[in-house]
Amino acid sequence: MKAIPAKLVRFGKILLCLLIVASSFAVLAPPALAAGTTSIHVIKYANDSTTVLAETTVSLAQMEAMTVHGNGVTHYYMQGPTFVPSNLWDANETINLKDRGAVMGTDLKDLCNLVGGMSPGDTVQVKASDGWQLDGALPYSNVYNPVDAQGPVVLCWYIKGTGLDGGTYPDGAYVPDFAEGIRLAFMPRVANGAGLYVFGDYDMQQCLPSSCWHYFKQGSIFYPSVNGLSGQNVSEMDIYSTTPPPTPTPIPTRPAWDLNGDHVCNIGDVVVIGLQWGRTGSAGWIPEDVNNDGAINIGDVVVIGLHWGQTW
Repeated sequence: MKAIPAKLVRFGKILLCLLIVASSFAVLAPPALAAGTTSIHVIKYANDSTTVLAETTVSLAQMEAMTVHGNGVTHYYMQGPTFVPSNLWDANETINLKDRGAVMGTDLKDLCNLVGGMSPGDTVQVKASDGWQLDGALPYSNVYNPVDAQGPVVLCWYIKGTGLDGGTYPDGAYVPDFAEGIRLAFMPRVANGAGLYVFGDYDMQQCLPSSCWHYFKQGSIFYPSVNGLSGQNVSEMDIYSTTPPPTPTPIPTRPAWDLNGDHVCNIGDVVVIGLQWGRTGSAGWIPEDVNNDGAINIGDVVVIGLHWGQTW
């Protein structure tokens, strides 16, 4: 067996070392944060959940021009699971609070109004670009008439502070630099006992229908966690309304006497009959057989005369 040249062995060793170094950089390098979404597609469906009644796409610039919620100073919090089986809901809001940062954004209600709004009985689902969506669609009352403990439901496109998923924004950032945005947050109007604006697990129980509650399962225990409702990279809102689909406008049928299709009964229709004069066939065999007797003659002209001057 021929020996492998020394130069080739040395080259192989160098190549192997380079591959090892490159792979170590790939392992050690932190994952880059994805860019935040910068627009919201708002769709309003009829009560068949299929027919689109109205839709629009709202840009960041448009949202900034609307009523802004949050001031870039006040921090808002949402609560994760307590991991305390004897205190699942934590009415005092002291366990595992998640700082949303000093966020600003646009009220879900104002975005709904761009496509005709919601009515009692309607619901709205919020979806993210990665497939996340609310556990249950929010009803009209939670969007349009929220109690103070809940406050408005806001899609946040600005943050100052530290985001939950690794982003740090000491000087403030808008999407797409706010990598977790556009992010859903509840903005309660009243502070808790510690002076923090928290939408907690107990608030979720008291304010939202049970179909909207989010849980985190650990072992055999399902812990309430309102933080699971705070989806990131939100891109779509779907309103499911109680409005029936519009009734299609019937297409008018051309009357038999308008033979030339000009929407008026006049000499033009008589001319059309004249072009077929004297021909015969079965009853109604051609349009010019207006009286359906099988012959193109004076009888058809009489029918035209009975409708003379009519339009449709």
